[in-house]
Amino acid sequence: MQVAKENADVIIMDDNFRTIVNVAKWGRAVYINIQKFVQFQLTVNVVALVINFVSACFTGAVVRDSRLFRLSNINMTI
Repeated sequence: MQVAKENADVIIMDDNFRTIVNVAKWGRAVYINIQKFVQFQLTVNVVALVINFVSACFTGAVVRDSRLFRLSNINMTI
């Protein structure tokens, strides 16, 4: 029994079944919240990458070919 306590991540100190149910509910809630956080972070990061890629392509096109967005008196050639 001592080896199990040393290797366990969580040790429940009483034998009440309600405590075990509460621990299971809290564990599931924490796991679900971690999943939601990771999904949110991935979504935000993918959107940021897409925006950066599109803006890099757009500004690269303006620098490469000044005829694309030539304003009346502004010459954009390098």
